[in-house]
Amino acid sequence: MKKRKNEELTPLEETFNSISGAFKAESEIWEKHIVDLKANLTAPRPICNYLKDVKEATKLCSTQTSSN
Repeated sequence: MKKRKNEELTPLEETFNSISGAFKAESEIWEKHIVDLKANLTAPRPICNYLKDVKEATKLCSTQTSSN
């Protein structure tokens, strides 16, 4: 009876390990993507150099650089 339970459990454990590995790999990819997006969000935008005379743009560009 114990042998039969182990035979039933082995494929389930393999499936679980496979899914867990895939989930971990995907999580690492998404975490790196989030870090990259946050870095991109705080980086100064080149367009701000050309919009110094527009009041609304200046306000947005100044909040972007002050968030660093």
